[in-house]
Amino acid sequence: MDTLHPTTRLRRRLGEELFAALVDPKNFEDVRMLATGLLEVTAIPIGDRVYESISYLNAGDTVIDGSTMVARAKRRSAYSGEEECLYFLDHQEDIPVEFRDNVIFIFPGWRSPEGYIFVACVGWGGGRWSRYWRGLDHDWLNFGLGAAGAVGRLVRCKQNLEK
Repeated sequence: MDTLHPTTRLRRRLGEELFAALVDPKNFEDVRMLATGLLEVTAIPIGDRVYESISYLNAGDTVIDGSTMVARAKRRSAYSGEEECLYFLDHQEDIPVEFRDNVIFIFPGWRSPEGYIFVACVGWGGGRWSRYWRGLDHDWLNFGLGAAGAVGRLVRCKQNLEK
């Protein structure tokens, strides 16, 4: 189990120079704009579909519990499950490179066959996108999901381009 604080993981991942720039008070407005952009909806074309990547956090949130994340996923029409998760994995070459190590896609509608308390996530590791299970009893942070400190994002299918 990873016991490092999310800030420590972020510092290690960015390196000292970038971390110092991130926390420098004179960069506050730029960092706020960057963080706000992380919370916005992002369109991702994958295969013959267009997905939206959306945050499960509300403005001002830094951490929520798993049941709140699931409730928000449902309200935001982002309660994606097994079909969407497998589609991501089957078309992983279409997932933009800039998401590698930076985003973990969450599919709260697909629960682990071994227990209801785990949801499917897709993260980058070992040179590919892979599915793993994350417990709903964990905190869901704005930073700190996975070993790399990636940002967790819900997904919803916006458009199916299949003719």
